[in-house]
Amino acid sequence: MSDGVGLRYREDLSGFVHEAPTTDTMLGLTLTVKIPSLRVFLGDSLHEAQIEAGIARWGIPPRVAAVRPGGRIEFFPDPGAGGEARKRRTSSSAQ
Repeated sequence: MSDGVGLRYREDLSGFVHEAPTTDTMLGLTLTVKIPSLRVFLGDSLHEAQIEAGIARWGIPPRVAAVRPGGRIEFFPDPGAGGEARKRRTSSSAQ
């Protein structure tokens, strides 16, 4: 596979964060993610993708902030066969 074959996708996440004994706050993220080279991504043990842009939303009524480019998502394959991969996101937002 050529180094020039990559992938760009959008990921939407939403849910609730438990803030206090009786309070749940809505949290949502929309991210544009880029893997510049699938060959490097699959061959590297880190399996890292780049966050190009995004929006974070939280609270009711929702507050909104832009996610700054430069964050990353690390994929951690499950060592067991057939297991699901885990992800860790590192990003910052401009408020």
